[in-house]
Amino acid sequence: MITCCQKWAGIRRRVLNNEISKRAACREYDMHWKTLEKIFVHSEPPGYRLFGQS
Repeated sequence: MITCCQKWAGIRRRVLNNEISKRAACREYDMHWKTLEKIFVHSEPPGYRLFGQS
């Protein structure tokens, strides 16, 4: 998972401004599609959670 807020924001900005496609972002940053979807659900990384905690 991407942990750097600047990288997170940069990927989000590039895709939303149509500089690169979602598929190209997954390929360029070597990330899973579900990780990319999290970038668009959350404006910044959601952080860590303890296992079993809500």
